[in-house]
Amino acid sequence: MTCKPILVALTASTAILANHATAQDYTSAKDFYDLSEMSETGMYTQGGSKPGEGNSSGPPPQGDVQLQEVRVGPATFSVNYPIFESFDALPEDVDLIREPIQSFEPPEGDTHYYEVVLVESMNISWVQAAILAESEGGYLASLTSPDENAFVFSLVDDDRYFWQFPDDYTPDSHYRIKIGPFLGGVRVSDAEESLDGWQWLSGEPRDYTNWAQNLDDGVTDRDPRDNTQSNGTGRQNVMGFGELNVPVPTWGDYWDTVAQYGERGMPTGYNRGFVIEYDEMPN
Repeated sequence: MTCKPILVALTASTAILANHATAQDYTSAKDFYDLSEMSETGMYTQGGSKPGEGNSSGPPPQGDVQLQEVRVGPATFSVNYPIFESFDALPEDVDLIREPIQSFEPPEGDTHYYEVVLVESMNISWVQAAILAESEGGYLASLTSPDENAFVFSLVDDDRYFWQFPDDYTPDSHYRIKIGPFLGGVRVSDAEESLDGWQWLSGEPRDYTNWAQNLDDGVTDRDPRDNTQSNGTGRQNVMGFGELNVPVPTWGDYWDTVAQYGERGMPTGYNRGFVIEYDEMPN
C-alpha cells in the first residue's frame, strides 16, 4: 500500500531557494498550513499577484524578489507564480483534457489506476500538477517496475503529449529534445552525484530506474553532448518522460519552472501533460 504525498505551503519569503528539503524536514515540519486553508479564490499568490501576473520564469530570479514557498511531499519549492488548489480553481486560460482512467494490475501487486491529463495550454508546472493530483486523491505516477513503466508510457506514446525545443530556442536549442508528461519523481538532496537524492512522491522505494541514456545515433538522440540522465543540478529537480528527440519511455530531469503559469518571459521549456496515479478507483 502506498502513502499519499502531503502538500503544504509555507509563508512567503524573500529567500531564493531551489527545492532542497530532506526527509527529516518532511516528517518533522511544523507551523505549516495545508491546502484546506488556502484563500477563498482557491489559489496561492505571490506578493499579491493575480492570475496572469506572475513574474517571468527561467533561472531563479536575482535580487530581493518575494517568493512563496510550497512544499510538495518531501521537497520545498520557491515559486513566483500563482498556485491553484484544484481543477475547479484553475483559470479559464488553462486548457486541459482529462483522459479516461485506465487500470493496471502488475504481477506482483494490487491494481492501480492512472489518469493522463493533456495540457494544451502548456501552463501547468510540475508543482501545480502535483497539487492537482493530490486534490483528486492521487499523486503523480510512481513507476516502480518495467511493466508499470511500459504501461504508463503506452498511455502517452504520442507526440501531442511531448513538447519539443525549437531550433531557434535561446540561449540553448537543446538540440530539439522533447519534454514529456510529468511523473512523480523529485530530487530532495544537494548530493554532488546527480543520480542521488531522488524520491517518489508516493513514498515507494526506488528499486527501479529508467533514466534516459546517451545514444548519439542522430535520430533518437541528436544531442552531441553526453545527455545521460539524471544530469542536472540546482533546480533541475523534477521528473518526466523524455530528454530525447522522439517520445520515449525513459526519464529526464527538468527545472521546476517548466510550464509555470503566468507571464513567463523566456521559459525553461514547456510541458503538455502529466500522469496521476490512484491506489483505488476514484469516485
